[in-house]
Amino acid sequence: DNDVPGTKFAVGFYTAVEIVSGSLDRLATTAASHGRIMVLEVMGRDSGFVALYGGIAGGADVILMPEFAYDLDAVARHVRNITHDRPSSVLVVVAEGATPPEGERRQKANVGFAIAQALQARTGLDSRCTVLGHVQRGGSPGAFDRVLGSAFGARAVHVLAAGESKRLVAMRGGFVTDIPIGE
Repeated sequence: DNDVPGTKFAVGFYTAVEIVSGSLDRLATTAASHGRIMVLEVMGRDSGFVALYGGIAGGADVILMPEFAYDLDAVARHVRNITHDRPSSVLVVVAEGATPPEGERRQKANVGFAIAQALQARTGLDSRCTVLGHVQRGGSPGAFDRVLGSAFGARAVHVLAAGESKRLVAMRGGFVTDIPIGE
């Protein structure tokens, strides 16, 4: 989720982003051939970094994340604007912890399905939802995460060899470093 305080990137983040962007590439063809709204629910209970980076990389039309409350009426207006009220492809990325408008309860599960249904009701366009779930957590890591993991491991060995403890290996300012765990 890239939600580790103190580091710019967490190991695994870019691999998850690659899975989201690749999934959007695949969903885009179905959305285009069927003139559908395709909602992709991704990891991100408390942090929308995977939704944001993956959505941008994959060409999403809408990205909903925990950091900002969404307004489905505004999203529906945007969808109608880009489709001109006729069936056309629309890609929506939703972090699993997307924040609903004030006064509405956050859904514990199936937020993507609820948003797909709500957008279909508001726009009249056919909508489908795909939930990536734990598919994002498995498989082989991407190249960036392999290099980052190796760099973090090397730094951790250096810290331990120096007799230090209670340190967090982190990326800051483009460099791998270590910081006090309390920070």
